[in-house]
Amino acid sequence: MADAHVSNIADHVQLGQTVMAYVTDIDTERSRAVLSLKPSQTATTDASYLSNLFVDKVIVFMDYLIYFYRCMELQLPMLAQLLATS
Repeated sequence: MADAHVSNIADHVQLGQTVMAYVTDIDTERSRAVLSLKPSQTATTDASYLSNLFVDKVIVFMDYLIYFYRCMELQLPMLAQLLATS
């Protein structure tokens, strides 16, 4: 998020956004974990982690493309017929 103090977290993240965090402490008595979102503590060069962030988005995009091309396949004969009659 930021290495400096953040006064309004909503300026940096959105609801439902995936973030990478560093676990700084675990409080077993209160069943809580203390996390840091500082880039200096969460930076990674692990390509598998970084690629997994985009896998879902790529799958959704591919599904959209497949749907689009199927629609076009259905419409192309109709378009060809319209062009032939005009």
